[in-house]
Amino acid sequence: MSYRFTHFHRLLFIAVGIALAPAAAVAAPPASVADSSARQFERDVRPVLLASCTGCHGKQSPAGGLRLDVPVPADKASEIVKRLNGDGGAAKMPPSGNLAAPKRDALVAWAAAGAHWPASSITKPIDAKAAQKHWAFQPVRMPAVPKVKAKAWVRNPIDAFILSGLEKRDLSHRQRRAAEI
Repeated sequence: MSYRFTHFHRLLFIAVGIALAPAAAVAAPPASVADSSARQFERDVRPVLLASCTGCHGKQSPAGGLRLDVPVPADKASEIVKRLNGDGGAAKMPPSGNLAAPKRDALVAWAAAGAHWPASSITKPIDAKAAQKHWAFQPVRMPAVPKVKAKAWVRNPIDAFILSGLEKRDLSHRQRRAAEI
């Protein structure tokens, strides 16, 4: 009797799970529009603003009183599009030359969508010049191989770095073992 009772409950549990699975799939909300626009802003718009605009319109030097490292009102965004296109006699921006079509299109689409600036981006304005000095944006350089006291122990540059660290801590290296054949 208990076997049928247990077996019955297993089948009932499976049947209920199968019946509710589509409802659970429908109940799970897709990524919100705000999340996708925030990702799009961070991926397509912000890098263009930082690379092409904040040199003149950043914290240190907001040319024309316009800062593009902080949220921009929608009316200012439409002015940015006019400047990108050189419409209405407005000075064409950026002054260094035309933006590549994908970058320009990203800014135009952003302005047309209301110049949404995600809250996650507002927390701390980025100083473009300081960002360029960050170690992650520096070119890769070969470090100088350190000078060591026990030069005979060093077989390659990695040995020199290891031995240098040992010598700084007043530790000694072990003698190399003879190669076993």
